[in-house]
Amino acid sequence: MNFTSLPNAIILNLFEYFSLIELFQYFSGLNSRLNKLLYQEFQKFHLDLRSLSKRKVNEIYENYIPSIINQIISIHLSNDYETPQQIQSFMSSDDYKLRQFLHLQSISISNLQCKQTLDKIITECSNLPYLIHLTLTACTIEMSESDKQHFFNQIWSLSKLKYCHTNIDSHTKSYSSSSPVISKSLKYLIISNNIFSLSRFADLYRHTPNLRHLSTWFVVEYNELQILNPMYSITRLNITFHGLGNMLEHLLQNLPNLYQLKCDLNVYINGNEWEDIIKKSLPKLKMFQVKMRYTPPNNENKENQLNEIVESDRTNFWIN
Repeated sequence: MNFTSLPNAIILNLFEYFSLIELFQYFSGLNSRLNKLLYQEFQKFHLDLRSLSKRKVNEIYENYIPSIINQIISIHLSNDYETPQQIQSFMSSDDYKLRQFLHLQSISISNLQCKQTLDKIITECSNLPYLIHLTLTACTIEMSESDKQHFFNQIWSLSKLKYCHTNIDSHTKSYSSSSPVISKSLKYLIISNNIFSLSRFADLYRHTPNLRHLSTWFVVEYNELQILNPMYSITRLNITFHGLGNMLEHLLQNLPNLYQLKCDLNVYINGNEWEDIIKKSLPKLKMFQVKMRYTPPNNENKENQLNEIVESDRTNFWIN
């Protein structure tokens, strides 16, 4: 069986595995049927400009985008060493504005260092009615606390956004709290280069009541007395936690529907203690991964200390 004899539905599914450039290079102009599928029926073009030369990008702008702009559902841009200033060039283009990609569902930006461009991107996102996925990674942008507050307010105001991954080194590590904006659409958050206390985490949840997955950093002071309320919607947690074990336990006690837990800790909690936490507070936990640091209290009886650690993870709870 040759390719052209395949049913339309299968060909359209196969198209999803090719980049925008590959689709036009391999299939455009072969016959009228493929042209119709490509230009009229295929609705899932991915515009990935990373690592492309300026000449190739201009070719895409001139030859491909005009006819399929409403069929592009994702855009990937990067200012890496191969494509410096690509993001700024795209955002300042006279040919296209981000808001014109009306069916865009996903935007991925990396290696951005310009706050003005970031502001422009987020502002343009507010005009995209189908945007559900936003990724900003490997960015270095100096922002004050008020700048960060404004930035997060804008993101939380995107009414359809479900997935958000931000990794921006802003030189201010703490997450800004007391946002007036509540997002009922956001469900999956990865927030890197920001530090949460328990109180700021509680504030985050109040403004993201349908949150299911969170990946971030916690630094909890030994004297923090924040009382958390149960957070029933969260089912997946991936955290780096610096603080006392009882603070971590208090956090986990308020996540009764947690299904998956991955944590990197600066404290050691032995297997028996983890067993007790899971039995009492995490009845639905199915996936558990932990990395801990252990410093022996003294240099004596190291072998006995090691045996105690190992034995605490050899109970029926862990083996069965």
